[in-house]
Amino acid sequence: MYLEQNLIWAQRAIAHVQAAVPLGASNLGRDAYASEAQYQRIGACVDSVRGTGLSVDEIASLSDAANCGNCGEQSAVAFVFLRDRGVRPLDRVGRKLIDHAFVVIGRANSSALDDVSTWGPAAVICDPWALQSYGTMEMAVMPAREAPQRWKNKMGVRILEGRPTWFTVGSTGNLAWVPIGFNPVNRVN
Repeated sequence: MYLEQNLIWAQRAIAHVQAAVPLGASNLGRDAYASEAQYQRIGACVDSVRGTGLSVDEIASLSDAANCGNCGEQSAVAFVFLRDRGVRPLDRVGRKLIDHAFVVIGRANSSALDDVSTWGPAAVICDPWALQSYGTMEMAVMPAREAPQRWKNKMGVRILEGRPTWFTVGSTGNLAWVPIGFNPVNRVN
């Protein structure tokens, strides 16, 4: 029951981000934009909302006002939207080895942030930048063909055993199934 509720909240948050940030992201690859001028305009917009030392509320507010943002800004908008509606527990996290940020809904309080398998059956990834939401147990067995195209475009996602390398890193032809970790950004219980 909690998984389904968390998935619904994730979908609502993604819809909210799409409405609040209609210009979208500047890092989808040049082919994603109608023109070079549009690409440059969105890039300048995203640069205008970036800043160090800003709170999640400040990031979300700036991104909302400017109508643009990459994954970090979009995850801030989603996090604030969910937090303000009482959705708990809630995490906004970034990847350690890959520049990407997203929201986790329903991660078990006793779980290890670096071990997705401990997050519990109700944990849901809410990734407004990739326009994706799914249970973390589903993610662990997601076939490569279902890996969001935006991940592949942005991060050069490698594939191992039919799964996106969400949990893997590789070196010169040798891929290893190892956790690569997360950086905690914001959490509310």
